[in-house]
Amino acid sequence: MTDQSDQDGFTTVESFKYKKISKKKRNKYTFKDPDDYTIDDLEAKLKERREFLENSRFYKELLDIFKEHLLNSKFNDIVCYGIGSMQKSKNAQYQFILALILRDLLNIPGKMYIFDPVMTELDKELCTIYKLDIIQENEQGKRAVEQSTLFYMPHCGRGLYSNTLSANWTARQLPLITIIGNRFDMYVGR
Repeated sequence: MTDQSDQDGFTTVESFKYKKISKKKRNKYTFKDPDDYTIDDLEAKLKERREFLENSRFYKELLDIFKEHLLNSKFNDIVCYGIGSMQKSKNAQYQFILALILRDLLNIPGKMYIFDPVMTELDKELCTIYKLDIIQENEQGKRAVEQSTLFYMPHCGRGLYSNTLSANWTARQLPLITIIGNRFDMYVGR
């Protein structure tokens, strides 16, 4: 920058160009498109989600509710509807982890079944690794039970709840089902 005094007492300032500093900003966070996930990527995500969940206040409060209402129940199986795609959804990852925690917490001796029409092949591979039986066709929630069964149905529509209840609406079957899902009063008046 040059500094020259003009005759009128003003100083003329010529433009000054800053030297560009060629520091490449490195992004310390890299994001991978879920469509490019491998089974190892998805398992790592689930491990990360589980650690976060287990250290949350929500989890501690939820455990208290489970202990109060579910631990004395003896379920043989768990049926999971409407979890979503673990490959594509963070919420589905948390819901899946919570289902696995429930299975462990309740010492389920039987099987854990899962179905969601949006599940990808990678989701199905993950389910196999975690020893879940994939329901092959869309039952639309109409699974009738013969043994005590926990239905884990986070964020399902009213129709699935209605179908699950209808399929088990006998004096013998109704006491065999427990549903974890939305509050039914959310559907009143709709």
